[in-house]
This record gives sequence, structure tokens and C-alpha cells, in this order.
Amino acid sequence: MFRRCMPVHRCAVLLFLSCFASGALAQGVGPQTSFLTPVGLHSLTTVSMQSDSNFRFGQTLIGQADIETSSWLLNYAYRFAAGERFAQLSVLAGYQDIGASGDLGLEPDQLVPVAVGRAGVTDPLLTFRLGLLGAPALSPAEWLLAEKGFQLYLEVGARLPWGDYSSERLLNPGFNRHSLSLALPMVIPIDRARQKTFLEIRPETVWFSDNN
Repeated sequence: MFRRCMPVHRCAVLLFLSCFASGALAQGVGPQTSFLTPVGLHSLTTVSMQSDSNFRFGQTLIGQADIETSSWLLNYAYRFAAGERFAQLSVLAGYQDIGASGDLGLEPDQLVPVAVGRAGVTDPLLTFRLGLLGAPALSPAEWLLAEKGFQLYLEVGARLPWGDYSSERLLNPGFNRHSLSLALPMVIPIDRARQKTFLEIRPETVWFSDNN
């Protein structure tokens, strides 16, 4: 029993220690799930999100401001078999309405009062996810009978700078730069007997190109 719980305990310790890191920034990215699904399926989902923060993910802004963002997202995904492993390709597109008020700038000595609103198309995101552990390629009938245990995936994402952007605006729905992300999503069963409660953890690193 103790050995089975060790990965959960280790993750909990790492999350606790991360609270004491200096210079850290946090930003919600909306609801996500990496739970295993059957292959051969297409899906089209829509998500609407509202956020209120002083930080704009993907843009380096200095100062204090109240940034309100309304997002409408459309995601297409196709699940298929890569050998005997689960695999998924997805495309995410969106539209954002951004409003900000406060003092913002790109440098500490260049803060200016702002009260602006911008709306437009966001940068599209292409994602590939591959099952590494506990994520075989299953038909719908096989998936219904399969035991859902620990799952580990490799996920690679690429964001393309095709969204609305202007260098004359401080805030933009698009970021005018490429980004590449690498993630190792994990699904951890909490009640293994009933298989109804799972903890999902998503370690992820994102690399950004220069905004020229």
C-alpha cells in the first residue's frame, strides 16, 4: 500500500516546495484532461473562460494592472493508434477580448497609465500526445472493460504566431512569436478499487522565440 502511494506523496512534496520558490509566476490555463480515451474517435469541443489577473501569460509586461480576459476556444482532436500506444493530434483556436487598467510597460522606467481593450483571434496551438505508460490503444469496447490505472504521456505542442498583433499596442490576443512546449501529463488513480477518482499532474516547459 505504501509503495503504491509513494508517487503521490512525492508529487505533493514537490508542489509544497514550489510554493517557496522566489520569482515565480503563475497563470491558469483553463480546464484540461489527459485521461485515456478510445482510439478512432474525433471530437470538437468549445470552452468559454473568464480570468482576472495582473499577469498576461506569453507577454513580458512590468507593473501593476487589472487585466480581464474573456476567451472562447474551439478544439478539434483525433485519437488514433501509434503501434500499440494511444496517440492524439489536436488543434486549438480561439478568440479573446482583453481589457486592462493600471500602470504597465516593457521596462521599469517606462510605466504608463493604461485603460485599453483589445479583441481578436489568438495564436493557434498544435498538439501531439503519445501514451508512454498505462495508455494502450483501445477500441471503445476494449476501453469499457480495461482497468484504468496510472497513465503517463509525452506531449509536444507548437504555437504559431498567426493571431491578431500590433507592435503599437501594449496588449494583444496574439504574441507574434513561436513557442514550443514539452509536457509529461500524468493520471494517478486515487481509489484504485472503484476507478472513479483520479489526480492529474502536468509538468510542462514552454520555450518562446523572440518577438521581433
